[in-house]
Amino acid sequence: MAMDASDEGSLGYEQKGGADAQQPPPKWHFSYVEDRDGKLTFVSVRPVDEAEMARYRESVSLLLDRQADQSLQHVVANFAEFRAVLSKLALAVTTTTSTRALDYASAVHLLGHLLTNWLNSFRMFDDHTKARLTRRFGANSTELAIYEDARAVMFDSNPSYRFMSKLRDYAQHVGRVPLQVNMNATRTSMSMRVFMDRDQLLDTFSNWRRQVRSDLESGPSTIDVEPHVEGTMQGILQLAQVVRDIDATDIDKALSVIRETVQPLPDGDGQRPMFIRYHAAENQDGSMKAELYPAFVASKAEGPPESDEPQFDLSIGRPTFVREICRYSCQGAVDKIADLPSERCGEPATDMFMFAHRDGGAVVLGCPSHAIALGRWAGRRFGGCWGTEIAKLTATIEMAEASGFHISMPHKAEYSKLTPAPGAPRIVNPFA
Repeated sequence: MAMDASDEGSLGYEQKGGADAQQPPPKWHFSYVEDRDGKLTFVSVRPVDEAEMARYRESVSLLLDRQADQSLQHVVANFAEFRAVLSKLALAVTTTTSTRALDYASAVHLLGHLLTNWLNSFRMFDDHTKARLTRRFGANSTELAIYEDARAVMFDSNPSYRFMSKLRDYAQHVGRVPLQVNMNATRTSMSMRVFMDRDQLLDTFSNWRRQVRSDLESGPSTIDVEPHVEGTMQGILQLAQVVRDIDATDIDKALSVIRETVQPLPDGDGQRPMFIRYHAAENQDGSMKAELYPAFVASKAEGPPESDEPQFDLSIGRPTFVREICRYSCQGAVDKIADLPSERCGEPATDMFMFAHRDGGAVVLGCPSHAIALGRWAGRRFGGCWGTEIAKLTATIEMAEASGFHISMPHKAEYSKLTPAPGAPRIVNPFA
C-alpha cells in the first residue's frame, strides 16, 4: 500500500533519536505509527535489511497459507452439526412415549443431508492437505509421502475410516446415503436406531474396493451409522496430528523469525507496529511515497489438537473475541484417567452441551479450546448430546423446566452418578 508522505497535515516521519530526520531511509524500517493530535506519525525503531525482510515475508506467507486452510474445521463443524441433530432427535425420542410429536421423515432427510456434508468435508480435508503439501514440498517429497503412508495405514487399520471413505463415493456416484430409522417402543419408553441396509449398499454400488466389500459381506445386515462416524472422526484427527508434525519444524522457525523481526514492540497506547519504506513519487516533484507492510504478532496456541487448526495465532493487533463472555467457566479439560470433566481450565465458557440421562437432562460447559472434546465426551458417555452457544443456557433450562424436564449442572464426580437414558444410541464396535 502506498501513502503520500508530502501531506504534512496527515502524515509525518520521525527518525527515532532525531538523527537524519529530513532524509527518510531508502530501506525498510521497523516502525510504529501513532496519532499525534490528528497527525499520523511513523516513528522508526530500527532498519531492516532486505534479507531479513525477505525471511520475514516468507515466514508470514507460510503461516497465512497454513492459517487459510480451514478444511479440518469444516470436518469438525459438520461432524458436530450431524451429532447435534442426531442427539436432539434421540433426546426427543427417549423422553417421550408419543410418536406423533416428531416428524421422523424430515429428521431422517436432514440427517442424510448433514451426513453427506460431513462426508464431503472429509474428502475436502484429504484433497486440500495433499494439495498443500505438494505445493509446499513437491510431488515427490518425503513430507507428502509421510502423509500418504499414514493415510494408507489408516485405511487398512480402521474399518470405519475405509467404509466412510467409500460411502462418500457412494454419495457422489449413486445418490443420497440411504439412512433408515428404527423406533422401538415399550409401555414406558422409546428408543431409536439410525442405520443403513447392507444389501442395498452392495446392490447399488460396485466400487467398494476389496477390503470394504469384505467388511460389509462378513458383517451384519444392518449397519449402525453413529459408531462409524465416530471411528472415522478419530482417524481424521489422527491424520491431522500427522500433518501438524510435518508442519511443526517450519512453523516453529517461521514463528521465531516473526518474533525476532517484529521487535521491540511499542509500549505506548495507540501505537501500532508497522514496516515502512519510502520511495520518490513518480511525478518527480520531490515528494515521497510510503510503502507499508503489516507487522504481525505471532504466538504458539495452546489447547488439544482437535481444538484449533492451525496451532498458532497470527494477528496485526486486532482484539480476540469469543462468542459470549458469561459468568460460567469452562469445565475442561477431560481427565482421561477419571473420564470426567476436570474443571481445571477456568476460561469463560462459550458453548454448552446438553444430554439426557435416566432422571432428566444435564449440561457440560466448554471454552473454544475444550468445547469439542467435552461435547465428544458427553456424546460418548451418555449416548449423544446437543450443543449450542452458552447464551441459550438460561432459556433452555427455563423452557425445559416449564415442560417438566429437569436439567442439572453437575460438577466433576457428580457426572459419574448419572445413568444414561434407556434406549439412547450407544457406541459399539463397527461390523460386530
